[in-house]
Amino acid sequence: MIHAAAEARERCFDHPHRRATRKCFRCARGMCDECAKEWRHADGSRPACETCIAELEELDRITHIPAKERVRRFGVSTRNFLIGLAIVAVLCVPGYFVVRRLMSTPISPEEFARFRYAAAGTFETEEGVNVLSTVLNARVVGATSEDPDHPAKRLIDEYVGTAYPGWRSVGSQFPQEVVFETGQPSRVEKVNVQQQPDEPPDTDVKEFEVLVSTQSPDGPWQSVGRFTAQQAPDVQRFTFPGVQAHWIKLRVLSNYGGPYASLGEFDAYVLPQGPLARPTATP
Repeated sequence: MIHAAAEARERCFDHPHRRATRKCFRCARGMCDECAKEWRHADGSRPACETCIAELEELDRITHIPAKERVRRFGVSTRNFLIGLAIVAVLCVPGYFVVRRLMSTPISPEEFARFRYAAAGTFETEEGVNVLSTVLNARVVGATSEDPDHPAKRLIDEYVGTAYPGWRSVGSQFPQEVVFETGQPSRVEKVNVQQQPDEPPDTDVKEFEVLVSTQSPDGPWQSVGRFTAQQAPDVQRFTFPGVQAHWIKLRVLSNYGGPYASLGEFDAYVLPQGPLARPTATP
């Protein structure tokens, strides 16, 4: 067996009937004179089989790229880069101006309210359901007077602060009336008011009356109570026996002596009946 193995190593790999006269320096296969080739490189030449020569030539072609081919590839890469840069510019420049415009456009209080309700997944809060929310399609249908920069619709935007001005009357004549329409008829049991913090304290609403109607924005009206608001920035809550309403009138009877009346927010609620319900005191 040893003799047979030795004999096989001395035979040509491609022509077993011939005796091998040379060996491939790379794979050590035996080669006859017909199969033997020369692999020429910088250090000289060495015997090699056709398979190894083909692999070595491919490797050399990959690792030793001619200067002309390198220039061509660089040109192609540069062209493709510039084309890609142009495409990115065409797509991104308009997007940049759109984003810049959106960033420079302030979000309205109504949009803030929509985001808040969407995040909560419900219109019911600890206060109840605000039927005068613009998100629920409530709107102002009339006002005896309103400053152009402080319209009555500010009363139901659900935000109070220096960046969100409230309502101002024109002059100090009383009563001042604002009529609201709810999105749908509802049983109202509470109103919340909040003074505008950046207005002079003497313009704060003092005495006011709340009236409701189920027939039209012109009445007939049913009074649900007269109340007194304090000169305080916190939310002030006023409850009363539940009454059906589709239109709600805020009648401001007086302020604290200022040249006009101001108010930051006016909300009307259906009290919560579920787990969010909590006792609410009547001032």
